[in-house]
Amino acid sequence: MKALTLGFLALLFTTGAYADTCFSQNRIRGFSTEGNDTILIDAGRKEYALDVGNFCHELPFATQIAFDTFGGSTRVCRGDRVLIVRFGHVQQSCHILAIEQID
Repeated sequence: MKALTLGFLALLFTTGAYADTCFSQNRIRGFSTEGNDTILIDAGRKEYALDVGNFCHELPFATQIAFDTFGGSTRVCRGDRVLIVRFGHVQQSCHILAIEQID
């Protein structure tokens, strides 16, 4: 797992297949990536897959990630942004298209 940097804010959605799938940043232990479109989040007893589409070209090189959420909450939901950090600087901001809890 890679190091994780946390940001704050959250956006709650009431429509769509992933409407209620959000997670608390406080529970995150680490992350890994799958290509340039998926981030796997280790949140203790639960794991989540974040779909950021094919537009997050810096993702495979991330050493840290942060979240730019909406509203000041510590919850991360669909519609928020993942900040890709490398060498201590944000390299890219990627929109979270979907969040799925992994069983």
